Amino acid sequence: MNRKEVSSTYFLGKILGFFAPMNGGKTQAVVDELDRAAYYGLKTRAYNPASNTRECDAIVVNGERSYPAKTVGSIQELRDDLDKIIDMIAIDEINLFCLSQAQAEETLDFIFWCKENNKALLLSGLLYDFRHMPFGQVYALLPYVDIKSDEKPACMAVTSSGKLCQNTAQHTQRVWSLDFLNENQLGSETKHYKPFLFKDKARKGILSNYVAAPFFDKTVRIEETNDGRVKYLPVCTSCADIPFKDETFAVYDAIVMGDATFGHIGRPELSTAIFKFLEEEKWVQRDSSDVIRAVPFYRNMLGGFSS
Repeated sequence: MNRKEVSSTYFLGKILGFFAPMNGGKTQAVVDELDRAAYYGLKTRAYNPASNTRECDAIVVNGERSYPAKTVGSIQELRDDLDKIIDMIAIDEINLFCLSQAQAEETLDFIFWCKENNKALLLSGLLYDFRHMPFGQVYALLPYVDIKSDEKPACMAVTSSGKLCQNTAQHTQRVWSLDFLNENQLGSETKHYKPFLFKDKARKGILSNYVAAPFFDKTVRIEETNDGRVKYLPVCTSCADIPFKDETFAVYDAIVMGDATFGHIGRPELSTAIFKFLEEEKWVQRDSSDVIRAVPFYRNMLGGFSS
């Protein structure tokens, strides 16, 4: 549906989801809807997660326009802050409120409360991380989203011919600066990285001093975006690049099968980085004998898996 063809009051008691890759226009869409709601006399309030340290008490569009918001550490903190007279509530970076099963369940409970109390709830965020994998447990919310808007930005990668791609983007590309690559002390592995060319968000020029972040990079990385060591851009499937995905699963699959040698990798610096990722992201764990084993997963009530 075209949201602008109906009054904002139509959304009372409904959940609206705005999903897109990073820098894909989802926050702008939310701010536009909040502005429209004020025109129709609705009381609004916006929130963003404290874990997103780039923004405090504001949601920011394209790194420039700032819209007032309350920064909260949890959905419960949001509920404690919420005034009963508020008609429309917006939550930016909803994926950061759904990193665990418990967080997702808390978010779902709030969704049901909004429906029961005739509140319009706007949710914006990522469905997938930079690996093209589900972002935490955010997918558990989708069956309860009444109106889902998939924003479709243009791919910002530069093709081998030196031209801006501009196909429709489906994914978030994370890139590391060359300085950040060296900070990660990958030694001889740095030679396997190749430049990832892209147009910067301000479209001022082509950036060439970045590489695609490896599959084994941690899921949530925010601090490094403040100084440009890490950037995000929307990309199409053809331009997306996730180095070392096969190598990461080669190590992980070996652990799942009980193979503790990993001799087939033959690259100790790469293996060390992959082991670190698997442990930190809780794909594997060390037992009392210091043996690395895959973490068992089970289906949870959200429809996903928990460890």
